[in-house]
Amino acid sequence: MSQKEFEPQSTKPEVFDPKQAGTDKCAATMVLSPCSNICALNDEGFCIGCYRDGNEIRLWSTYSNEQKRQVLNSCQRRASLDQAFI
Repeated sequence: MSQKEFEPQSTKPEVFDPKQAGTDKCAATMVLSPCSNICALNDEGFCIGCYRDGNEIRLWSTYSNEQKRQVLNSCQRRASLDQAFI
């Protein structure tokens, strides 16, 4: 047996890709936090780094993957609106 056979397989989880929303692959992937380590709330109460509100940030670890996807969709919408004013 070669030494390569004893190397552990990668256990890195797949990351949610918004382009795959609604597909079978989407349902099986783990949704990771959108946190970008730029943590400050704007005047509307949304983080300027990830566009989540305080409750979404606080409750993230309790959400199901489906709830996390819903939050990510909201974040994308908020980011698009924010960019419209630049």
